[in-house]
Formats: sequence, C-alpha cells, structure tokens
Amino acid sequence: MLPWLFRPNAELFRWFGALLREFSEHTAAALTAGPFVPTLERFERKWLVVGINLLNNGFPNEANEIFLGWYQFVRNQEIARTVRFPKGTALWWLGQSSRALRLNDEAKSRPN
Repeated sequence: MLPWLFRPNAELFRWFGALLREFSEHTAAALTAGPFVPTLERFERKWLVVGINLLNNGFPNEANEIFLGWYQFVRNQEIARTVRFPKGTALWWLGQSSRALRLNDEAKSRPN
C-alpha cells in the first residue's frame, strides 16, 4: 500500500484538479454572500494553509498550483469588481514554491 502513495497516479492528479476547482467554486460562492475584502482574507488563509502544507511535505508542484490558483482567482475578482486586494503573501509563497521547483527566473520575479 505505501509504495502506491509515492508513485505518480492519474487518479490522484484528477482528484487534485477537482479539489482545486471545488475550492475555487466554494470561495466564489462565499464572495457572493459576504463583503469582498473580509471574505477574501478569510479564504486566503485557507488556500495558503493548503499550499504551505503541500510545500513543506515535499509537493512543490501541487503547492505551486494552489498558490497560482489563488493568485489567479484574486486577480479575476479584482478585475470583475474593480477592487484591489493585497497579494504580497500569496506572491511570496508562489516564489517559495517556484524556488523549490528550481524555477529560478520565476522565483526571482516574485518578492522573496
């Protein structure tokens, strides 16, 4: 059973993609029910905790997907609502995951 956990598995990647979509949809639904900035602040912590745990446990690709997904989600909301939201923390973690993946140019273009 244990070796199965550590080899690439198509089912696992499909599950992760579905998790990311569900997380985005859940966040978007919460934004329709509440004020923009407080709701995003609450959900930012949730997104970052998932990404940080993935990064700290040796899954930099998945962490990068979470951080990038959050950043893109926030940018789309900002454009649609014409409201700014601070993204420095998300960009910092995106830089950390890029550095872990040895994507040095991408890591340098984000604040460290």
